Amino acid sequence: MNEEVAYEQVAAELLEGHLKPGLWTKAIADSAGNEPLAKSLYIKSRAEQLLAEFQAEQAQAAGVLRAAQLRVVRERTAATAKKATGVVWKLILVLIGLGSVLLGIAAVASLIQSPKGADAGTAVIAAFFVVLALGCFKKLLNRLG
Repeated sequence: MNEEVAYEQVAAELLEGHLKPGLWTKAIADSAGNEPLAKSLYIKSRAEQLLAEFQAEQAQAAGVLRAAQLRVVRERTAATAKKATGVVWKLILVLIGLGSVLLGIAAVASLIQSPKGADAGTAVIAAFFVVLALGCFKKLLNRLG
């Protein structure tokens, strides 16, 4: 709303006989009872009031828009962080799984290389790492699916 539109609205209000009682009383008081001057003061004050109300509404709308924009940014940031966290956990599972496979292979190779009385502890270690690797890969497949 610009100043001209505000004055047009005041003119329409006057033609319809819609005066703001408090503002009209103030205009009469400020004009010392001079009705033409009171009318002039009323028109000016009412136009200023309308412009101020419009500006307040615009500021409020801008605040609401800014809050909505901030909410969208926060939601997108949270979604991106969640995706990044998921990727990191998948990478960790792959690394643990691959490390477990390598350690399991090393333990099995140690069993094959050892003399007939192979260490039972080495067999348990090999089995543990193979099971750990399988568990990691299963968890990874569940996350991917």
